[in-house]
Amino acid sequence: MYQLRYEELHPEFGASVRGIDLGKPLAPDLIREIDAAIDRYSFVCFPDQSIG
Repeated sequence: MYQLRYEELHPEFGASVRGIDLGKPLAPDLIREIDAAIDRYSFVCFPDQSIG
């Protein structure tokens, strides 16, 4: 089970999201939570993810 943590990057928009491994399949409820974060913050970034 993932526990997403959000760190606002700016008072009006943007957040850093931690507590997720994007290299693994995402459950539908987790995808909905990420979609809600995008709606709230306008954009999100996922630092420290492996892209290889």
